[in-house]
Amino acid sequence: QELECCPAGSSFYSVRELTDKYKCHRRILDAALEALEQQTLISRLPRVGIFSNMESKQCKRRVLVVLPDWPGEVIREWWDCAQDFARNHPNWILHKTLIPVDQRIDTLNLSGYDCAIIHIPDARITIEDMGHISKWQIPAVFFNVAAGSIQINNVGSDDSGGSMQACKYLFDHGHRKTAVLVGEPHTFTTMERLISYRQAAQLLGMKTVV
Repeated sequence: QELECCPAGSSFYSVRELTDKYKCHRRILDAALEALEQQTLISRLPRVGIFSNMESKQCKRRVLVVLPDWPGEVIREWWDCAQDFARNHPNWILHKTLIPVDQRIDTLNLSGYDCAIIHIPDARITIEDMGHISKWQIPAVFFNVAAGSIQINNVGSDDSGGSMQACKYLFDHGHRKTAVLVGEPHTFTTMERLISYRQAAQLLGMKTVV
């Protein structure tokens, strides 16, 4: 089934990735790969990798998209972009679920999905969260979480740097008294932007009203 989603000639999982994915002994995996090679379903090149010889079928990817249950413009725009991508990739089937602002990721139900794209309301990942994530059976990519040194699949923006650049831009254009409008909910990233803006304004001698 995995090979059916790999067009002929494309790179397949590495031996290490297969071992991690199926939690099997190396000897069992080698036997399975040898059987696939004898059936000419794969080709193995030493020190290069494993390659599929199968003609790809249209493999449906059931993708869970988790978004904050908050009617923000950025959240709506993000979902629209995901839908646009899915329309151009018919084998992607998106399922949206909304997560309340005060809900943690340990309550997410990932069964029945092939992968997940997750935008949690509070951008902080805790040690307890990592314990739950490590038990997930599917790959997941997070959107804009503050993971620190924790290794996690994460696509993010620099909230602190962005607000400092905004402050510097206003300063360079002659503004010395500025207002900061803070939206709700008051999540980690929202507060991070505010704190960084205030710090930049203080360094530049600007007055800030929130």
